[in-house]
Amino acid sequence: MKELEFTTSIKCGNSRRKVEDLLLQIKDIKRQEENIWIYRVVCIGPITEDKILEGSSAFDCIVLGMSFLRQALRSYVIANPKIKFFEEADDELEEITIEDIFWTHDCITDEMEEMMEWAVDNGYKPE
Repeated sequence: MKELEFTTSIKCGNSRRKVEDLLLQIKDIKRQEENIWIYRVVCIGPITEDKILEGSSAFDCIVLGMSFLRQALRSYVIANPKIKFFEEADDELEEITIEDIFWTHDCITDEMEEMMEWAVDNGYKPE
């Protein structure tokens, strides 16, 4: 069975000149029982999280993992109101929103299709 891992790396800081790397991951998605799946969510950088969480399907794990990461980013923004998120594009830093990190068209066409295929192959049954 193929392991699926969602990993993205962004940068964050008060300005484009002073940024830190931030790695966000959803990994180790595994079925424990019929409707019990576990997965690991990891943030490495100025936000540090390493949690093992539970979902009811592989697809659930992916969606809940992204939700958990979004909430971690929102909490960080509340604690650091001047913080901004950036991604590298053509050797320049472009400011992005929290929603952009997981739901841009670039992410959906490749990464999300692969995630959905993996989820279906591992027991998710769309209604």
